[in-house]
Amino acid sequence: MYYSAGTYESFAHPEKPKDVDKKSAYIIGTGLAGLTAAFYLVRDGQMKGEHIHVFEKLDLAGGICDGRKDITKGFFMRGGREMDNHFEVMWDTFRDVPSIETPGISVLDEYYWLNKHDPNYSLCRASVNRGEDAHTDKQFKLDKDSAMALSKLFMTPEKDLEDKKISDVLPDSFWNTNFWLYWQTMFAFQRWSSALEMKRYLCRYVHHIDGLPDFSALRFTKYNQYESMILPLVKYLESHGVHIEYGMDVRNVIIETEGDKKVARQIVYVKDGREQTIDLIEDDLVFITNGCCTDTSCYGDQTHAPDLSGVKNGAGESWDMWKAIAAQAEHGEYGNPDAFCSDVDATNWMSATVATSNQEIIRHVMSICKRDPRSGKVTTGGIVTVKDSTDNWYLSWTINRQPQFKSQDKNMVLVWLYSLNTNREGNYVKKAMRDCTGEEVMRGKAGSCRLQPGEYTLHYGAAVRREDGTFECRYGTADFEVTLPGFELTMPILSHPEDIDLSRTIVVRCSFETDDAAWRNFSCSVELVNLRTGEEITHQSYTPNERWAFRLTERGAYRAVATVSNGSETLVIRKDFVLPELTNPKDIYHTLNWRAIDFDKVIQYYIDFYSDEACTEKLSLQHSAACHYIVWRRHHDAEGNPTKNDKVMEDTVMLPAGVTTYNLPYTFEAKDYLTLHGYRYDYEIVGIEYR
Repeated sequence: MYYSAGTYESFAHPEKPKDVDKKSAYIIGTGLAGLTAAFYLVRDGQMKGEHIHVFEKLDLAGGICDGRKDITKGFFMRGGREMDNHFEVMWDTFRDVPSIETPGISVLDEYYWLNKHDPNYSLCRASVNRGEDAHTDKQFKLDKDSAMALSKLFMTPEKDLEDKKISDVLPDSFWNTNFWLYWQTMFAFQRWSSALEMKRYLCRYVHHIDGLPDFSALRFTKYNQYESMILPLVKYLESHGVHIEYGMDVRNVIIETEGDKKVARQIVYVKDGREQTIDLIEDDLVFITNGCCTDTSCYGDQTHAPDLSGVKNGAGESWDMWKAIAAQAEHGEYGNPDAFCSDVDATNWMSATVATSNQEIIRHVMSICKRDPRSGKVTTGGIVTVKDSTDNWYLSWTINRQPQFKSQDKNMVLVWLYSLNTNREGNYVKKAMRDCTGEEVMRGKAGSCRLQPGEYTLHYGAAVRREDGTFECRYGTADFEVTLPGFELTMPILSHPEDIDLSRTIVVRCSFETDDAAWRNFSCSVELVNLRTGEEITHQSYTPNERWAFRLTERGAYRAVATVSNGSETLVIRKDFVLPELTNPKDIYHTLNWRAIDFDKVIQYYIDFYSDEACTEKLSLQHSAACHYIVWRRHHDAEGNPTKNDKVMEDTVMLPAGVTTYNLPYTFEAKDYLTLHGYRYDYEIVGIEYR
């Protein structure tokens, strides 16, 4: 083998190696490295597929690029790879691996087109105050000492960095820089990590330093990396006759020294609880993935913390194999596995895969990342680091393109999050993350994300005009009990005042969460009855198994009945609630919105008026509403801070009763909306009078 500084060899087809038909290959591990080795043996080595044997301890290929839906735990992923355009070996591989989703193209084609049409970048790299943009703003914030130390580290020979920690070569001021926040959370480095490894990463990713703060340097697959990369590669290998054997726990490779050569003589493995061996000949090739960063992975679920009793320093099948091989070395030529696995407290981390269709959570996500995760496009663009948690769990989270799994429900959003400090008490949940259940992890992430069976309070509301002309959101309440663990019946008018449907349309939502496999597939229907009249209210619209919209005929008492079935069992959940009377039936409600006719040119505001009586069609057409408004031009300085306001126009318009949309008359160019030293226009509703 030889190396070239050009691309000359990369485009040529290699000659068939001498005596390759006599050779067999044994590859230990089905991560990207092992599968790629098998690929090159097939394509470039021209080895017969039936001569290639790939061994995997688990029942799924991929190593840490796994991803699956467990029948009891739901979807989970142990991690993901951050890829860039200079993954030359990977892209060379996947240009010849056929897509399993789109006939006639390669995985690389699929990947390239996706990232060309939907390029990756982050709009919020870090957050503070439970969801506000931390405004790292693509800045490294490196002081002079830190910048000089980083440059020196880049130039230092590797031999001078052996056995040194990052903290040995970088100053204390470095830990407060944005560069360290970006670097640490992207690559999972700690202050005590290897300085040599830090240097190697700097050299590897120096071409992406400019794209590090906003992840514009990265590329991502359409689905999870198992379905998008591992599975097509496995199918390619199987189509060429390669044997992939699962449940193969390789314990040792016996190696003999013959002169200046090292010859593998035997593979020792355990399968089905029985130790077995494979004798090797000199023509055989053995490829070993030594060590694994997800060895001894422990799993928790919604109600159970992960069992860590088996996690001990130096323990793990992959490490045991490496130790057994290293013990055969005469001069340490097989490496030192203890350097990587002897301090679990320094090297562990914890991740969680979260599935949610909760609209409140999704709206909060959108407020942070400025994108809708259900669009099928880039959402966060990479991890969002929670700066509030840096002294505690040190959380980061990400939402990749949805759906992340082909079998994922279209209304579900998968969130992946991880903690760098698994042994520290949380900000909200006063426990170490590794001691938490899934429910506790999510409380720690979002305050509260999942209702538990018990008593709850629902809110029904409407915007009501106060005597001074301002508006408040007035609520009625209803208490109810979740009658079956895992079921939740809610009937809210949306929680934010601006989202309240003021025409008496309510939403009944029936959501279902359970670990019971018998209820993975279910159907749900909802009925609504007016308790005063006995009238059954026909739903206006619905989303199967999730939500039903009803327009109430009057204020008063109603009963919602949800019927849930899995085909063999049927469960019925009932809840009575009251939409309360208003003190003044002539109260006017309004919402103010904006409409982009052409986002680059004209923006137009409009206002919706509602009257409670108008909704019941009792109001005379003689009645009307007087809306008094002002258009302001608001000036800002270079930093965007308001300086003064100029009144552009002021007017009162008369609107007929009922649900009315009125286009306010003033429109303006987008270039006038906000400039660096400019101003913006907006409307102020001074008062609304019902006549």
